[in-house]
Amino acid sequence: MADSIDVTLAALRARHHTGIEQAWSLPPVSYHCPGVYRLEVERIFRREWICVGHVHEIDSPGDYFTTELIGEPLIVIRNDSGEVSVISNICRHRCAQLLEGRGQTRQVICPYHGWTYSLDGVLRGASHMEQSRGFEIGDCRLPVTHTEIWNGYIYVNLDDEATPLAPRLTTLEQHFASYHIDEMRYFYGGEYVWNANCKVITANFTENYHTFRVHADSLNRINPTRLTKMLGQGEDFHVHIEPYAEDRKPLPGTYHPDVPDHERNHLYLFAVFPCSTFGVHARRTFSFLIYPLGPDCSRVKWGLSTRSDMTPEEREEVTAVYGNIIQEDRAIIERLQAALQSQHAARGRLSHLEQSTWDLYRYLGKQLLD
Repeated sequence: MADSIDVTLAALRARHHTGIEQAWSLPPVSYHCPGVYRLEVERIFRREWICVGHVHEIDSPGDYFTTELIGEPLIVIRNDSGEVSVISNICRHRCAQLLEGRGQTRQVICPYHGWTYSLDGVLRGASHMEQSRGFEIGDCRLPVTHTEIWNGYIYVNLDDEATPLAPRLTTLEQHFASYHIDEMRYFYGGEYVWNANCKVITANFTENYHTFRVHADSLNRINPTRLTKMLGQGEDFHVHIEPYAEDRKPLPGTYHPDVPDHERNHLYLFAVFPCSTFGVHARRTFSFLIYPLGPDCSRVKWGLSTRSDMTPEEREEVTAVYGNIIQEDRAIIERLQAALQSQHAARGRLSHLEQSTWDLYRYLGKQLLD
């Protein structure tokens, strides 16, 4: 196992400062070694900003959804003041899980012994505790996770000393500032467990190289591989342009008045590393979020944001298209994950159209070699 970690780190170190023209994929063992996964958890997922969803999933006080990040059960909830809060989903009494799924509540009640918390996570009631010396209800509350809202998307960081996210993404945001994606309405798409490493999935959803094969009759008719244009990148993100085919069916909806003509016929595909991916067009935004569950298993969550003038019928049509594309990706990705454990699996050269994959590797190098 130690050898597998060393092989991965050596590959990252050797290519850390080279360009895409000299790029190779990571050693296959990097995608299924438990030791590599534990290192990523320690140096990345416990330290970095991870997107857990959108503010429109919790519109009103008491609205919530539950999630989990590397074994940490969390409640994403809107409190009585209308603020978004992310609190622990573990009772402070005997560690029972408090809530499941998504819904609406006026208070958080433990299903095991009935301890009751406010929407801010402050303990308000604990039956039959009057004989417990030194126990004060007001001294007990659910831990709060560091949270930041970026363009309507909710990011969390398990490291309380983390530096703010938004300043790291200023250059990225400038590309699509005229789209005003924070004003779009988010619609939850779904969540699934995929049998694949988080890096495999993230790399797939940030490159257009595979589109002409995997999505030949779907996405490639809209955003052909051959039209892809790479842009500069930052240390914490990747972004490139995917123009729309000229003969494609007109997109439903209208544009924000700030969108210039030259910004209306393409989308920006970008990743906020380590595992949040987005496709941003002037009329809508697609989000695909990845959460590691282990070295060869991940949970994924997707959603669609649209401008207010898109009709429910139009949104249903677009949602069906995305749903089909996601299933095409899942099929190839899960087969790829299985193939990575073959004795014949080896590193391969990357195309210039896999700049996003190379940027992901460089990001991993920065984090894991620190």
